[in-house]
Amino acid sequence: MGISLTKIERAAVLLLGGSGLRFGGDKPKQFTLVEGKLLFLYPLEKLQANENVEAILLVAPHDYVDFVTKTTQELGLSKVIGVIPGGETRQDSSRRATSFLVQKGLAPSSLVMVHDADRPNLLDHYIDEGFTKALPEGASVTAILASDSIAISCDGKCLEEYKNRATVFQLQTPQTFVLSLLSTAHEKAYEKRMSYTDEGSMVLEQTGVKPVIVLGQRSNIKITTVDDLVELRRGKR
Repeated sequence: MGISLTKIERAAVLLLGGSGLRFGGDKPKQFTLVEGKLLFLYPLEKLQANENVEAILLVAPHDYVDFVTKTTQELGLSKVIGVIPGGETRQDSSRRATSFLVQKGLAPSSLVMVHDADRPNLLDHYIDEGFTKALPEGASVTAILASDSIAISCDGKCLEEYKNRATVFQLQTPQTFVLSLLSTAHEKAYEKRMSYTDEGSMVLEQTGVKPVIVLGQRSNIKITTVDDLVELRRGKR
């Protein structure tokens, strides 16, 4: 793709990868219709409309790259700069997106927001505050306080340690980072063959930078099962 991102200061990555095995069905959950609209279009259109987002990169399963490209073009989503194939894991897909942005000239000091396409209830508040709070330390993460009692079990059979739930947060997306910081964390994790389920945890452990919290809401649901989809459809009516 003959594009240059040298003048972009705030970019977003929307991750559409994953097979959705827990969801079931004959296609990945992000391509399911919800009230007549493909699931991934809910967060994508929110990113497109937000004035703080200057460019959007989509990461899709290999077999869906052409479909996603055609869909975004037909809808005239002007901020979409490309659709690239994802990797075997979410972390692989995020790393590919980060490398793409670096290769296309995005400045090391630019901010990159990463969001999961199966979290359709993206709010402008998460986007705006995510960018703002990422600036001081280099990272911000949307999260909510745990509402239930929390305990640790290493063997999955017996509880070994209780945690004060007032200090425990459940992580969501979007998560936002200075590009150089995110790239460094990805490369360190790759070299050490360490796996993470989100960028904030990886950045914290690999670089020592503590992400600033953007308070999320329980409505920022991640669609994992059919029950989640039923709940989402109920909320859209």
